[in-house]
Amino acid sequence: MGKKGIILWAAAGLLMSAVLTGCGPMGQIRNVVNSSGDGKIEEETAKEDVGSMNNDDDHIAGEEEDAAPAVPVLGADNGQGYDGFEYLYEEILTSHMEEEEESGRIKRKAVIVYIPKGEDSGINNDLPGTAYADTMGVSFYFSLNPYEIDEKEKRPLEKKLEDYVTGIYNGGVEEGAYGTALEDMEISGVRKLENDAASITVKYCFFDQWEQEYSVFYNIYYLRQLEPDLLALLKIEIDSREATAKTPELLEEIEAFYEVDLEWDSKEAQKKLDNYLADIEKNGRVFGTLKFRFPAGWEIDGDYSDYEKTIYAPGGDSDGAGCGIGIISVYAGGEAEELMGWLGGEEDMQGYVQEAMGELDEFSLQKAEDCGETYIGKTMMMEFVYSEEGEMAACRMYLGGKDGYIYIIVAMQYQWLEMNTFDVAEELIEDGTADG
Repeated sequence: MGKKGIILWAAAGLLMSAVLTGCGPMGQIRNVVNSSGDGKIEEETAKEDVGSMNNDDDHIAGEEEDAAPAVPVLGADNGQGYDGFEYLYEEILTSHMEEEEESGRIKRKAVIVYIPKGEDSGINNDLPGTAYADTMGVSFYFSLNPYEIDEKEKRPLEKKLEDYVTGIYNGGVEEGAYGTALEDMEISGVRKLENDAASITVKYCFFDQWEQEYSVFYNIYYLRQLEPDLLALLKIEIDSREATAKTPELLEEIEAFYEVDLEWDSKEAQKKLDNYLADIEKNGRVFGTLKFRFPAGWEIDGDYSDYEKTIYAPGGDSDGAGCGIGIISVYAGGEAEELMGWLGGEEDMQGYVQEAMGELDEFSLQKAEDCGETYIGKTMMMEFVYSEEGEMAACRMYLGGKDGYIYIIVAMQYQWLEMNTFDVAEELIEDGTADG
């Protein structure tokens, strides 16, 4: 069988191209190749050497506690100089509290904390009272009197934490994750703990569009009232892709100092991921962003589908059936809607398609039309035919953009085929849903 190629225009960063190439009767819908930048932004924060803080206005929170355990804990008076942790090291965080009316001096409070060791670890000098670390699949964040939570507001600690977490995961979309839907999310109830503390755990599956793979995240939020006017917020995020054999040992030390159960279980995380991927294959989802159902008898073509694309065909055999539908979703950030704007109306779309695909044998654009708003956002549709080894193949392609994603749905069949694959594609557009 000869090689065939169909170029689909999409966007990621300044430009994303999705190329459908392959061998065999339905090779056009198999090999979707995405090109993009790495999509990663690294932030470097200078680390400040912290010396002794013998200021009359400073005091170590909790130094009035009576008992001091052998292993230091947050707020106790035995924290300085402890060297028994293998993965944590000592820092002193200072929180600016308020200005004294008579003297005009700034009242500060200092707290001893232990944070994970690593190259990406330290105190954030741009945001006083905060520390961060990223190592062994664990992202660590600690803040004194976090700006997102009002320490002076007269509400139960549990309610403050619940509202804070609810605000982050608004409708299953994590703030700061580029509006990306988080799949199979579990949010625990608020757990009231000892020492005026509370915690919430959030677990979910996430598809990384840049790395093109799924992972499971555990996010633990811990809020503690150290003193009447001093709150401490700890956030621990664990990425199953990056976790190592030593990650549990690191987490044990964090649990010991901060007195919170981090609940990480690598086997449980893997089971959650396996169950979710099985659910995707059963119910027909693409990258956690599209949901739809195919007619009875249509199955995923396992020979050609992977995390980058999903191919459906009768009996799961696109070669034998002579038809199939290929689906891809590409994360393009803010360029998704912009791309759809570039395409403009039907005449513009015809020009793009003609330029991109005009070199195919006996290529003929039959139709290009604006479908308006569908569940994949602003949607354009085009139909075309071309010759492959003397046989005419008919194609219908839908291109849509919504919530940072470009969606492409391509239906193909040989013209001698009695069934109408286009009808199946049209039903997907009419009845599907998008989470992205």
